[in-house]
Amino acid sequence: MSELSPAQVLGRFAAQTARAELAPPTAEKALTCVLDALGLAMTARGEHTYLALRKVLGDIQCGGRGITLWDDGAPGNLRDGLIVNAWLAHAEFHDDGEHGSWTHPGSLVVPAAVSLGEYLGAPLPKVVAAVAAGYGTLIWLGAKQKVAWGMINRGFRTSAVLGRIGIAVEIRAQDLSAFAKRVYTDRDFHFTYNGHSNLFDPTVGVQRIYWSKNFKKGVPFSNGSHYVNPRVDELLEGAAIENDPVKRKQMFLEFQKIYAQDVPDLSLYSPLYLTIKNKRVHDDSPTADGVEANMSRVWLDA
Repeated sequence: MSELSPAQVLGRFAAQTARAELAPPTAEKALTCVLDALGLAMTARGEHTYLALRKVLGDIQCGGRGITLWDDGAPGNLRDGLIVNAWLAHAEFHDDGEHGSWTHPGSLVVPAAVSLGEYLGAPLPKVVAAVAAGYGTLIWLGAKQKVAWGMINRGFRTSAVLGRIGIAVEIRAQDLSAFAKRVYTDRDFHFTYNGHSNLFDPTVGVQRIYWSKNFKKGVPFSNGSHYVNPRVDELLEGAAIENDPVKRKQMFLEFQKIYAQDVPDLSLYSPLYLTIKNKRVHDDSPTADGVEANMSRVWLDA
């Protein structure tokens, strides 16, 4: 069995942390980190860069469901409110530092976990677990400074890069029909964990997920992210009718490069498909369909 990819390791860690009951010292440490970030936010309300940020954002209050702004307790929309809370936690540059990754998780993980938890109505244990998972993720990503220094030496700020992965997620376990309705009909989700297959050809298995014309509300396993990119549409539609395999491959390669930049799509695993058969059986899997094909060519040794 092949080793797990980094995305698989992080996915497994996040899922286990969300389900498990945290050890009391871990939960206490996570709560301390939350209180530290909130306290720092309150002391930074008059910091000049923060005041400039609020001027740029303008009116960010919302009439419906939102989150609490940490400077004055007013309600704000989720996107801008999260920016405000994270900025406040870091404005005075007193937030905690994780030396293994050279990041500031207090302004990366805590605002995301607390603000999103409030928006979703998550219970406190879920928020604390999200904080613990975020800190653990950053520690692992830094690899005891090995990865962190590799990034710094190349001119990248580790907080800006690694912090994007330290997101807060509330895991919802539902049956297939409820999941399909929530994602593809109600559109009531922020992030979805899903399985997709190339099938026997990417035009069949992949195009449906990223083709803008396949955003069809109520149709399961269509373009659920509502991704729209005219160049991607052009490449997918061209590859569907291109007969030259070399040109077709280049179209799909260009498509992959574009969506890898555009879409927050993390590949967590790739299953290994095996066919167990008697050695007398031949030509049972001549194509990528494997045993799901029609088996019209199958023959047996006498």
